[in-house]
Amino acid sequence: MDSRRALDILGLMRLEDGSRWAETAADFQKANAAAILDTTGPQQHWIELPRGGRKTTDIAGLMLAILLEQAPPMARLYVGASDQEQAQELIDAARGLAAPMTGVRGRVPR
Repeated sequence: MDSRRALDILGLMRLEDGSRWAETAADFQKANAAAILDTTGPQQHWIELPRGGRKTTDIAGLMLAILLEQAPPMARLYVGASDQEQAQELIDAARGLAAPMTGVRGRVPR
């Protein structure tokens, strides 16, 4: 499991405005992503960011990067949400990030 490759995959994901994740991520977002994708460290993380900190999009991208690079085949990843609306926003964010990625878009749940 290569954390560098997973971070590269995340960095190449396109956001709604067409920019790549790595082009727009702030230092704290890059640090959070690197810590989460580091398979040598603890595997439980808590991210608490202010409104507008791009939590939902970042978590969706991280989950996709983990599924594509680090998780075993047929793995499931779980993310908590405060309510059904927030859970749907996470799924929508994952779909949006996966849409331009050949071979991935059909594997994101509806």
